[in-house]
Amino acid sequence: MDGSWVPVALRFLSAEVRRFTRCNGRHTVLRMRAKGHRDPVVEFYMKDVDRSLLRENLKLTPGQRLEKLVRFSTFAAELRAAGARARASRKS
Repeated sequence: MDGSWVPVALRFLSAEVRRFTRCNGRHTVLRMRAKGHRDPVVEFYMKDVDRSLLRENLKLTPGQRLEKLVRFSTFAAELRAAGARARASRKS
């Protein structure tokens, strides 16, 4: 991408990192925060995130992640069906 469609005034801004994309024929500006910036809301919830599980998942290839998702979806469907059967047997 040569950036020729980016307005000239915005090409040389260095105070803030900006990324331009085309969306429905319009220019969209996505602003990215400085590397040291931390959102307080994200920080609040990060204490409850098990990062070791994230790291293990990132070690998998995209295909392996997809297989894992399919297995989980199948398990969830089986669980829903078992719950429906249990509710139906209680009504009888």
